[in-house]
Amino acid sequence: MDNIRSFVENDSVINAIVKCICSKFKDATAPKLIAVGGPGGCGKSSFCMMLSNALESSSILPLDNYRIPRNERGQRKLYGSHPDANRIDLLLEHIDKLHQGKQINCPVYDTVTGTVMSDKPFTPKQFVLLDGEIATYAQIVTRCDFTIHLDAAPEALFARRVKRDTEQHRYSLEKIRSVFEQSIHDNQTFGVYGKQHADINLVCNDDFRIEIIDIRCM
Repeated sequence: MDNIRSFVENDSVINAIVKCICSKFKDATAPKLIAVGGPGGCGKSSFCMMLSNALESSSILPLDNYRIPRNERGQRKLYGSHPDANRIDLLLEHIDKLHQGKQINCPVYDTVTGTVMSDKPFTPKQFVLLDGEIATYAQIVTRCDFTIHLDAAPEALFARRVKRDTEQHRYSLEKIRSVFEQSIHDNQTFGVYGKQHADINLVCNDDFRIEIIDIRCM
């Protein structure tokens, strides 16, 4: 994947973030939860993979798995970026258990069919990366120990969504545009707190290279 290769070239940025996290939690014993949020298409999942590979004893919890079934969202006219389109209550319950070092049974959401399959056990490591648009929404981020917000230019976000949602979700261009516009709206409405209070703010450029915009933990 081109974006993965580009992130690898940003090893100095990743290393700076790892240094910041390890310094902040050098004496921690219980698992620490790191929220990684931002609008859809900004590169959160690729970034989480790079960070997890560089951060010793870490795992990734994809928050898309907490979405309610697509047919139910359709009936309620909600897209996945809206808080009410997600099982927030279950996620908060799981966050509490993860902080205690307890295993959870995470739901598994099928992005192609839009259905929720059987649960999958998830055991926390020293660091748990919460990867998802809702990660930096106020009710989630305030329960986490560290926050990273990733952003990108609107035209880049849309181009990436077209490629991803055509290949993975089989959406029409009209559906992709509708989801994109709602995602931007929901992130500007519900994600502003997390962005403003993030420990690190990043931007993912058109070529998937990341830049640190603001870092408050050094």
